[in-house]
Amino acid sequence: MGVREGLERLEGVEWIAEKADHASQTCEIKFKDGRLPDTANIGKHIEGCGVGASLRAVEIKASGELFEAGNSLCLRLSKDETVILASLTTKVQWDLAKKRLHPATRSEIAAIGRIRQEWKHGKRKVEIIGPYRASEGKGSSLEVREYKWLP
Repeated sequence: MGVREGLERLEGVEWIAEKADHASQTCEIKFKDGRLPDTANIGKHIEGCGVGASLRAVEIKASGELFEAGNSLCLRLSKDETVILASLTTKVQWDLAKKRLHPATRSEIAAIGRIRQEWKHGKRKVEIIGPYRASEGKGSSLEVREYKWLP
């Protein structure tokens, strides 16, 4: 059984891309309930497939409304689910030829600052793409790599 077949058996999966992106060593998955992924469970599941693969990182696309909590800018995904927004530190896309992560561009690194500035001018609903860092206790974070404002 390959990784894709194993992921199809993961609880809550609605859709998996027909082929993984070989160039970036990533695979797109959509979950049925639209909630944040349980990265620990996904990692265990992939390792349990027995094909020598492991979960390197998770990048998500999340939509919601911005709000401030203390000094942190946050994204409310639903009534009971939020993430803290953070600056991009590393991308999840892998450069197979160079055997390292793709470097972040200046624009990607500066994206969080642009969001904060535009948010101050009244924009609220946004779709954000970036690395997701699950954390118990202090809250999970979403590093902003790309974004677009929603109506």
